[in-house]
Amino acid sequence: MKFVQHRGARAIQKHVDGELAFGREISSLRKLSGCTHFPKLLSVNLSTRDFTMLYAGVEVTRASVPGDWKAQMRRIHRTLRAAGIYHND
Repeated sequence: MKFVQHRGARAIQKHVDGELAFGREISSLRKLSGCTHFPKLLSVNLSTRDFTMLYAGVEVTRASVPGDWKAQMRRIHRTLRAAGIYHND
């Protein structure tokens, strides 16, 4: 994963090993397109399994954690569940 510029905006470029994992990642990003708290998918290269997404947010540290973090986590969880996305880690 690396930071890049995409049409003047800060973005993240990521490579995913394995076709299945890559397909799941792209599918999830497409399902979450336009949802609050999730990055916008900007480009996909199927042959190299690379994609670029808009950088969304600020790294969370003790100093930057928002006061409503629990409510944000609940909204994120509801969005993922509504989209049928489950992270099994």
